[in-house]
Amino acid sequence: MADGCDSRNAGIAKALKPSETITLPRKNWKVSEREYHRTFIMSQAMMLDALMTDVYRNLEGIENQGLDVNFTALNFKTLYVIGRKQYATKPEGAVMVGPRTEHLPIISYTGWYERQNWNEFLGETLSVMLGQLAQNMTIRTGKAGVQDQEAFVVGFHGPHVHIARAFFAADLVARVHPRGCSRDEVIELKFTRGYDLSLKRDWLDATRALARLFRYLLSGRAKVAAIQGYLNRPSNTAGKSM
Repeated sequence: MADGCDSRNAGIAKALKPSETITLPRKNWKVSEREYHRTFIMSQAMMLDALMTDVYRNLEGIENQGLDVNFTALNFKTLYVIGRKQYATKPEGAVMVGPRTEHLPIISYTGWYERQNWNEFLGETLSVMLGQLAQNMTIRTGKAGVQDQEAFVVGFHGPHVHIARAFFAADLVARVHPRGCSRDEVIELKFTRGYDLSLKRDWLDATRALARLFRYLLSGRAKVAAIQGYLNRPSNTAGKSM
């Protein structure tokens, strides 16, 4: 099991695994080493944003879902709570839904820097997901009770792009929303393989994987509160019945 606060020196360039369990990261993700590589990480965010925008705009059959989909390569702060203590994290950008004044992330971006070790990478990925989950819980989904939730991240690790997913069961979400996570909570992260976008085959595989992710999210089947909430708003009902 990996501890998000562990600082063991382990490289991540080729370490991505299909599944990894991690204890909740109890730290604010402002790392001096990361700030030193700010320009490099910003360039990754812009690449991810261009990729996500291109994949989305080339999809067919999702424009009339009643969702306002937006993209940003600017980092922003999100907050989450563990053991009644508040922590902050900063995704490097995101795919968002909702009107301009109510944008909520459905896919967050993460960056990478050369000396980032494996456990720091896992901890940061999960902290971004927790911040995304916390923001999503601010909207009503139109369903009774607390529902299972998913969080998705697209990011770099070394020269490769990956998709990461975490599943948050309803009982965990019910505890997290009012009080925050307990200190010994363990979450499973799942990853795709890494895609080297300089290779044609990997580029095609990556764009297909991202297209499937978009279709899943925007179909309404995804367990993401922001999408469920906006799709179930009365203003979207008429459009869906036509």
